[in-house]
Amino acid sequence: DGYNSQSKGRETQDFRARFEKTFGETPNGVHALAFDAASLIEAALFRSGGSPSRTDLRDLLQQIQGFSGVTGRLSFSETGILRELKQLTVEKGRVTEIPRVAPPS
Repeated sequence: DGYNSQSKGRETQDFRARFEKTFGETPNGVHALAFDAASLIEAALFRSGGSPSRTDLRDLLQQIQGFSGVTGRLSFSETGILRELKQLTVEKGRVTEIPRVAPPS
């Protein structure tokens, strides 16, 4: 879905190395999504400074913008999770990311 194990991104490379060291296998998309979900909850809990209620935790999660996860940058909106899309191509039989180009200012 949103995970490219060959990504050159720091978050992805760090995640892959730690996962392989811990579990002895290459992580897949489900592992990456679960890691990002747990990391988002951790970030919200850290922001709370204590033990938030479920409602408080939901509200804290909805405030997160531009979270840099292993599946890409994530933000929340009133309608759900917004994820930055990555463009991929195949070069010499390998899937690679097309570098992001900033929009003109």
